[in-house]
Amino acid sequence: MNTIYNDENYWSQNDISELNEIVKIYDKSLKDAYGSSDLVKAYSNYSYEFSNSLQGKGSFIAPQGMDIKIQNLKVFDKIWKKYSISIPDSESINLYPESPYFDYLNGLPNNSTFLKSYIENFENTNDITPSMVYGFADNGIKGDYSNINNRVVFAIHYLTLMNR
Repeated sequence: MNTIYNDENYWSQNDISELNEIVKIYDKSLKDAYGSSDLVKAYSNYSYEFSNSLQGKGSFIAPQGMDIKIQNLKVFDKIWKKYSISIPDSESINLYPESPYFDYLNGLPNNSTFLKSYIENFENTNDITPSMVYGFADNGIKGDYSNINNRVVFAIHYLTLMNR
């Protein structure tokens, strides 16, 4: 699937354009980090290396953090919330619990058991827990990185983790 799923109108047309921009920025970040023009290979390498790093089997290349372009998009505030942390003049982000993003996740066709569990865990904790990080790395959306919806979920998950 090469279009962002929106059968239930979770997103406005502007939101869809901005989600596409987030994926485009994240795609480029991964391709640059892994020196690959093959998008699927870059996502697969990242997923593999991140999973191995969690198991103490090496390290991985963290792509560039939250691009300022992403923070300036209107859809940013529909997905993430900013909060202050103890470091002066610093902010962190987390997923916004009332976000249409969770409706979008729930409505995705062929929604996996893992993704349903991921959504339920977030709704119960309003945070990405360590078990969700491990679960996403090991069981998440491995495989079809040619599907833009998988890349939306992948990008939002990892951008959230890398900017906490």
